[in-house]
Amino acid sequence: PATVAVFPGQVLDPSAIDDGLWELRVLARDFVFNSTAASGGPFEVVHDRQPPRTALVIGEPRAGTAPVVIATHTRLSLTAVDDLAQAGDGLGTGVKETLFFIDSDPLSCAGVVQNTGAPRGTCANPFYEAPFTLGSGTHTLTYFSRDNAGGTEAPRTAALTVDAQPPEIVIESPLAGERFVAGTSSITVRFTVTDNLDPNPFFEAFLAQLEDRGSPRAGLPDRVPTSTGAVIDPISLDDGLWELRVLARDFVFNSTAASGGPFEVLHDTTPPVTALLIGEPKLGAEPVVVSSAALLGFTATDDNSGVAETRYALDAEAFQVYAGSFSLGANSGPHVIHWFSVDRAGNRETLQRSTVAVDAQAPVLSLACPGPEGGACSIFKAMSASLKAVA
Repeated sequence: PATVAVFPGQVLDPSAIDDGLWELRVLARDFVFNSTAASGGPFEVVHDRQPPRTALVIGEPRAGTAPVVIATHTRLSLTAVDDLAQAGDGLGTGVKETLFFIDSDPLSCAGVVQNTGAPRGTCANPFYEAPFTLGSGTHTLTYFSRDNAGGTEAPRTAALTVDAQPPEIVIESPLAGERFVAGTSSITVRFTVTDNLDPNPFFEAFLAQLEDRGSPRAGLPDRVPTSTGAVIDPISLDDGLWELRVLARDFVFNSTAASGGPFEVLHDTTPPVTALLIGEPKLGAEPVVVSSAALLGFTATDDNSGVAETRYALDAEAFQVYAGSFSLGANSGPHVIHWFSVDRAGNRETLQRSTVAVDAQAPVLSLACPGPEGGACSIFKAMSASLKAVA
């Protein structure tokens, strides 16, 4: 109706009258019909036709959109605004309450007794009061608000994945116990970083020195950034114990670290040591006297990089690579042998020298016995005779 009769002290519900401009008018007369009228002036009656609007605010860390990936410590908040005549005007009667349900359908909550001591976000305690977090896994969050005029918002939903799993690091090289010698080998860095949800997890890799050994550092760093696939020359690292360390984190900052274990870097500055081996029969020293059948050879050792080759020369001949035992043959007399070895790091041994004499001549046997000078010698059973061998 356009006119509503009222009396002093009456309380009217605005929803009982049409929205718009109204005024209170009072007409009065006494018993002799003196009359008058008064108006309180225009006032407005508004009907709250819009339900509240509730927004989910997702804190950091977060990633993605459908679903949104968050961490176990990411805070979730609900904010609500009530509209009046038009969505977005924010002029409604105010938000009475906001409700939220974690992995529950509000329609399934009918008849559940309310209990403020129950876990928040359940049918028994759906009223939002403060920011909250979620446990690991995939969740569906349903939420809505009611205003003071009884308007109820249509439920909204959000899919959320809570990631509590850090990336996985697999180190292939270098590994514990390996040795890398400058000049003879290289360090190949190989590792993988994968994550259950993040397709491109962040990682940082570096070589860290655990123990300084050998030569002085001479300005070399004790931490060297690297990446998978990198090939590193050991000469660029200080000699000692090192390890590969890899740090990784996914897009919601779940982090982890891994190490390949201690490996050794060697700077080989010491040459090999080579010894001449002389077989039997032999006699004496410098020169060693041998037969034409005696075999000669070499044995070489190197503490770090290993022996690359041994070379030797006989008398004035050119140096040749030692491949196996050899003899000096029937060429009697002294022979000078020179030799040296080189290790895999390029360190060359000081030239070594030795003299070996070959005795290839058999002894000469002569017979002496009593008898006429220049005559025949007869040997009888009772006679004595002597044999003399001359080499």
